[in-house]
Amino acid sequence: MLSNRLTRTCTTSWRIRCWHSVKTSSVVLGYTQSDEISLILQDYFRLDTESAFGKRLQKIVSITASLATATFNDMARQVFTDAPLALFDARAFVLPKEEVTNYLIWRQNDAVRNSSRMGLCAFFSQDIGASVE
Repeated sequence: MLSNRLTRTCTTSWRIRCWHSVKTSSVVLGYTQSDEISLILQDYFRLDTESAFGKRLQKIVSITASLATATFNDMARQVFTDAPLALFDARAFVLPKEEVTNYLIWRQNDAVRNSSRMGLCAFFSQDIGASVE
């Protein structure tokens, strides 16, 4: 049961972080997978649209990691009062708008592949085999 509560907490915190990012910045799409968040920023939506943090890449990366860490730790502490603090990193890169769809397809395919591996590992684990005997 503990891992189910933790999983729900993690999933909820990632979704909340994505939602806040989309609502409060030039993020136009957020996608969560496992412990990763992909945010698509667009600064050419309108002529008067401003870029996030003046296109300062390091600022985008540090603020994104800080917000994800703070959101996750806040929610985790509400469920597990003695949980250790989590730390998250971030990366940012520029894609031509024609490649954004391919990036999201790659992320989805990666999620399916990781899910399949986890299922197979759980099913064929020696620990499970030993407990059945």
